[in-house]
Amino acid sequence: MLCAFSKENGTSCLRDFLSEFQTLITGLAAVIAASATIYVMHRTDAAQEARHKELVQLTLRSDRLSVERALIPQAAELQRILMAIDFGISRATNRRHGEDFREGAAELAGNLSRALTLCEKVINRQAFIDGSKLFDGHLAASTDHFRRELESRRNRCHDAIGPLNFGRSDAEAPAWSEINIDTLALKIIRDSSEISNDLEGMIEGFRRLSRAYHVQIEIAASP
Repeated sequence: MLCAFSKENGTSCLRDFLSEFQTLITGLAAVIAASATIYVMHRTDAAQEARHKELVQLTLRSDRLSVERALIPQAAELQRILMAIDFGISRATNRRHGEDFREGAAELAGNLSRALTLCEKVINRQAFIDGSKLFDGHLAASTDHFRRELESRRNRCHDAIGPLNFGRSDAEAPAWSEINIDTLALKIIRDSSEISNDLEGMIEGFRRLSRAYHVQIEIAASP
């Protein structure tokens, strides 16, 4: 559409153009506005995603540090205690006859009592306690069970040493029968095996935790 160049004709031409293409112009304006809105939203979403990833990384870094402090050196120390307990069980079970067997069980009871004291010191360290909030359900339950049973187990070991060594708990008590002493020796070995199994379960939990948080710990791989 061509219009003669004059003020009156130009105004009429513009009015006709706007009237004829009003829908198109409105649509183009809407598209431009929508595109601008989408662009701004994408930039906002990208910024929020980047911030979220940053916060996640900061949280993981903090959690990883807590796990590292909980497991190092505690995991390795508990595994060394476990190895000493297993060695003591092997020595005691290889001495199966009479007084030799009872002496082996008495030696095991004394070593086990000391080992449990060492375990108590390890699991009561503040770094271990702080990191325990990140333990999975199984490891948390295993650790709580071990802590609850520790004192009574240590007391049983301590109380068994006298009868196993001398056939009586003290000078005033009546002598134990050989059958009762042998039964006590077997019970100490059984308790030792339960403690060993509990520790191995905890250590396996430490392995899972170290893999989940990419923490390298100095303990032997599970057989």
